Amino acid sequence: MTRSIEFPAGTWYDFRSGAPVEGGRSAAVDAPLNRIPIFARAGSVIPTQQTVQYTSQAPVSPLTLIAFPPRAGRESVSQYYEDDGSSFDFEKGKYYRRVFRQTGDGRSRTVTLGAVEGEYLPPRGPFSSVSWGAPLPPRRCG
Repeated sequence: MTRSIEFPAGTWYDFRSGAPVEGGRSAAVDAPLNRIPIFARAGSVIPTQQTVQYTSQAPVSPLTLIAFPPRAGRESVSQYYEDDGSSFDFEKGKYYRRVFRQTGDGRSRTVTLGAVEGEYLPPRGPFSSVSWGAPLPPRRCG
């Protein structure tokens, strides 16, 4: 089963396969009833972790960042933010924020993690891995 999706301008990546789609037009995409099509804009950094049932449940697995390549010759900037999810302590500086910058030329890519901002330490500690979106092969970073 396919559906026609209108993509905004820019490059988009199928979240599951990493296949690129040029935006600014409609495209037919696979959309079986048991799977929602998900696309990420070029340059996006998407944090993922195991499913939790409530905000104070600490995940067992590490936070994984899925970084989709930016358009060649461009820089993308994303940020990750986390707090305890149950108080207003973020107003007192108890939060965790990090900025990610990506640059690439189509053959290679650099992701720079900015300094940690805030005083909150997530239950699982800092980021433990980075998974690169297609078309470049995965590499692990500490």
